[in-house]
Amino acid sequence: MTVISRSYIGCYQQCPRRAYWEYLAPNGTETAGWSRKKLAIPLVTGIYVHQGLEDALKGSSPAEAAGHAKIAYMAEAEARGLQIEMDNDGTHDECLRREREVIDEQAAHVEALVLAWCRVRLPKWQDEYEVVEVEVEDRVPLTEDVVLACRADAIVRRKADHRMFVVNFKTVANADDRWLKGWEVDMQMMTELLAAERRHGAQFGGVIIEGLIKGRRMPEKNE
Repeated sequence: MTVISRSYIGCYQQCPRRAYWEYLAPNGTETAGWSRKKLAIPLVTGIYVHQGLEDALKGSSPAEAAGHAKIAYMAEAEARGLQIEMDNDGTHDECLRREREVIDEQAAHVEALVLAWCRVRLPKWQDEYEVVEVEVEDRVPLTEDVVLACRADAIVRRKADHRMFVVNFKTVANADDRWLKGWEVDMQMMTELLAAERRHGAQFGGVIIEGLIKGRRMPEKNE
């Protein structure tokens, strides 16, 4: 049985060979695929912001959710390192110092995003919705031997009419028109909704996209 995901499909569309090595190639463990050691800053920031929001939806306080996300981010970033711009003329110690600075910067960024969302947006969500579940994995059979794995960030029920919705949190550098219109044909919205409706045996009200604008890091310029 081959298990694929939205990330795999997106990678496959860019380069089938890369998709195979990153997601399907045997590596001696139960989870197939090989990944590079150093972490991409936008990707890992999004992962740990999601973790903080997940904790908040499960009942953690804003300070606890943000603090746990920051600590977990720093642990993985320190273990694996970050893909950052480096001055080719810099010494090894200078490169390590620069990487340490970026890890501290991005860990604070994760903490701030989670804390701000909890204080501004979470009360509004709690007024309008009740949380049904958070980060539950679904699998949608595509063929007899291919299964699509998907995991909605949350499923909520609207208090006013008891309609359920899939919730998808996204960190984004700039929520421009292109980003907004892209959701009209996004595969993730369709597959997560299909899987959730099938498992719950009910027609949902749709998918809610909640964007957290994190801004964009600009490369440093030496004057």
